[in-house]
Amino acid sequence: MIFVQSRNDPNFDEWSEPREWSIDEVLKEINRDRSADWVPYVKSDWLEGWREWVEGEYHRIYKEVT
Repeated sequence: MIFVQSRNDPNFDEWSEPREWSIDEVLKEINRDRSADWVPYVKSDWLEGWREWVEGEYHRIYKEVT
């Protein structure tokens, strides 16, 4: 399980309550709006993709439960 906090504006430090995301939701967010040459992240490397392309701007991992 992955708990994610979100915010509407990266200029403000107001984060939502944590919400559980499925791995499919996480991968969708990492891989969205990419070029045709993009090599999608998958379940085995999602954390690398999250840290590189998502973490901190509009979403952040609150807690990962394995």
